[in-house]
Amino acid sequence: MTDKARALLDEFWRYAALWASCGISIGFVIWGIRSKFELDVPMDNRGKRIRASVVLAGWFLASLPLPHTAVPGSIRMIALLVGYAFLWWPNLVVHITRRLGRSVAVPEAE
Repeated sequence: MTDKARALLDEFWRYAALWASCGISIGFVIWGIRSKFELDVPMDNRGKRIRASVVLAGWFLASLPLPHTAVPGSIRMIALLVGYAFLWWPNLVVHITRRLGRSVAVPEAE
C-alpha cells in the first residue's frame, strides 16, 4: 500500500470514528427517552435492515476524506444527518415505508 493510500485510509477511519462516537453517544440519550416513554413502533427485520443500511451509508459518505473525493461537503453532511435521523428516530423507517405503501411495522396483537 502506498503512503498516499495509507494516509487516505487513516483519514477515513479517523472521520468514521468521530461520526460514530458522536452519533452513538447522542443516540444513547435519545434511546433512553424513547425507551422510557415507549415511543418506538416495532418493526420487522426488513425495516431493521433498511435502517441499518441508511445509517451505515450516511456514516460512510460522511467519512470520505474531502479533498480526495468527488462528493461535495454539503452532500456528505446531508448524508450524515440522514444517517443520524434514522439512528436516533427508528420510527422514521416506519413512516417512510408507510408513505411508499410497504409498511415495515409489526402489527399489534389484539
